[in-house]
Amino acid sequence: ASGKEYAKRPMGFEAGLAVRREQGSAETQLIQEDTFASAERRQRRRLTQEEEDERDRAHHRRTDEEQERQRKLMQIYEKYGQQASGGGSSQRGGDVEGPDVMRLG
Repeated sequence: ASGKEYAKRPMGFEAGLAVRREQGSAETQLIQEDTFASAERRQRRRLTQEEEDERDRAHHRRTDEEQERQRKLMQIYEKYGQQASGGGSSQRGGDVEGPDVMRLG
């Protein structure tokens, strides 16, 4: 070999997936753990169901609190909104307000 010797070109990702590889016992065990559902995962699913129920209860509680808050705000708006419009109509005699004018000088 009279020319320069370069390193072997690295294999592409797709080609690397096609290559058959030896599997050791540790790798086989990892694959089995990933593919089979364990008892711990089943318990987690039950806990997840309980957590989901708790999340739903919290959501309903927040929704109820928000509806109560909106109802109170509406009552306040009705109470003070009627007074403000009643006071304005006695001064001007109409429901439509004119533009605000600011004079400088």
